[in-house]
Amino acid sequence: MLLKGSTRLSRAQSLDLNQPLQDSPAASPGSVPAGQSAQACLPLPGTQAQPGALRFGDSPTSHLRFTLPPELLKHRSQFAVDVRTAVPDGLVFHTGAPASFMALYLAKGRLVFAVGAEGRRLRLKSKEKYDDGQWHTVAFGHDGEKGRLVVDGLRAWEGQLPGNFTLSPRVSLYLGSSPSRKPKSLPQSSFVGCLRNFQVDSKPLDPPSARVAVPPCEAGAVEKGLYFPPEGGRITLADSVSLGPEFKLLVSIRPRSLTGVLLHVGRQPGRHLRVHLEAGQVVASVHSEAGGMVTSVTPRQSLCDGQWHSVAVTLKQHVLHLALDADSSYTAGRPFPPTHTQEPLHLGGVPADWKVPEPPVWNPFSGCLKDIQVNHVPVPITDTVDIQGMVSLNGCPDH
Repeated sequence: MLLKGSTRLSRAQSLDLNQPLQDSPAASPGSVPAGQSAQACLPLPGTQAQPGALRFGDSPTSHLRFTLPPELLKHRSQFAVDVRTAVPDGLVFHTGAPASFMALYLAKGRLVFAVGAEGRRLRLKSKEKYDDGQWHTVAFGHDGEKGRLVVDGLRAWEGQLPGNFTLSPRVSLYLGSSPSRKPKSLPQSSFVGCLRNFQVDSKPLDPPSARVAVPPCEAGAVEKGLYFPPEGGRITLADSVSLGPEFKLLVSIRPRSLTGVLLHVGRQPGRHLRVHLEAGQVVASVHSEAGGMVTSVTPRQSLCDGQWHSVAVTLKQHVLHLALDADSSYTAGRPFPPTHTQEPLHLGGVPADWKVPEPPVWNPFSGCLKDIQVNHVPVPITDTVDIQGMVSLNGCPDH
């Protein structure tokens, strides 16, 4: 079902969302020594990126921005896009200004097409919920004084546009949510999920002029956890951890490479606790003015099995203990002097400007982390943390 008077969607201009426009990944201060590979895991079934599909929601302002020709939205507009999400709320599309706008968003799992003008608003809402993790084709737009929302070509809702609806001659269009001011009636954060096959009726569309926190979308479902892409990334929680007299850290990992920094506690490299992968081993180390301790565990099977693995690190006076699933090791050394100051926790990598002579591993981690605890207290990961690269806070692929 199409907007009245429109051409068929099959003849619309389709934009491949997977444009070669990339975010700048976080820089790494070094790499593994020459000849050593980061040993990326072989892709498991269902982990390949879906051609032309992009993932939104890794950041609240995850978005693509386009500049449309002035004549495109004068009297009629027709947009279509495939949407996949398992999260009930968030902004999918918006254009215009707070006083005159069009938007498509999710509210409690239902799709909503909203048009605002002269203080009035048209709001078309689906009866069914579409946050089921499946792909759905959504067509929406206006034709003269009518607005229409169509889902999967079967279900349609239409209504009268409010007032004298117009958009500015040179308007920007956003997929996801831009940081610019939006009407308070709209969700302020991007939806969490994937888009593909974005279409604008019968008009050529330039590539996006901006792309923020929008990586390729992978096949399969998404589950709880933090996802670090192959190109690297890092999360920093400032002043969040204290290396006291007794310290215990728990984390679940699902790697996609066998070498990389899992986490690092400390402001400066001279005094820190670190856990990293090195050629498939899990290695824990602490360093201070008094010296250092290092211990490692070699897994019985490769960590590239697509399963979650539990890592526990305990530091108590002069003993450093490391456990990987059912295996463990420990080492003893000089007592580690405790501190009562709060230290930053870096996940997936360390700051690029740190200078450390002959570091064991600088490579960023690729894969998923979840269930991070320090001294039996869960570490909260919120949108306010410092994120470098295209790290996803909203789930990781289920393979």
